[in-house]
Amino acid sequence: MTQQPRSQDPLAQARAAYEQGEKQASKTLEELVASQGFAESLAMITSNIAALSRMGTIGLDQLVRMSRLAGRSDIARIGRQLARTEDKLEHVLQVVEQLESELAVTKAERDAAREALEDGGAAVESSARGRAAGRAGTRGAARANGRGKARSARTATVGQVEEKAEGKQPGGEGSA
Repeated sequence: MTQQPRSQDPLAQARAAYEQGEKQASKTLEELVASQGFAESLAMITSNIAALSRMGTIGLDQLVRMSRLAGRSDIARIGRQLARTEDKLEHVLQVVEQLESELAVTKAERDAAREALEDGGAAVESSARGRAAGRAGTRGAARANGRGKARSARTATVGQVEEKAEGKQPGGEGSA
């Protein structure tokens, strides 16, 4: 057995084989791309990819809807509802404060009238002045401390109650 002498190195042989295979593949691919079947299959693949993309978008959209995540419009709507609720609550708080102050004035007048009926005399007048609270934007009634100077129209009725308790006629002299 005889060996054949090598005329080329293995790298040159590999390069020649690669170039020959590339030429054959190039010729075959050019024939394939030029055919009508390739154009039809390329159009079909493109339409399938577009349909899959559309289906994926629809699926993700439905997934977000089913997960009940809030969108921008939902958050804006909730913000408006919250602002309306806060306004209503503020109005209710103002009404409650007004009613509390009216209740405190009524209680002070009732207590003063009760003391007038029980005690009678000048001590009642000073305590009635101290317990009557004005409505000038104060929250609640002032505590009775004997230094109150304002008398409301309702407090004038306390004086009338005092006069009745002492047996005098309201607004004048006399005895019963």
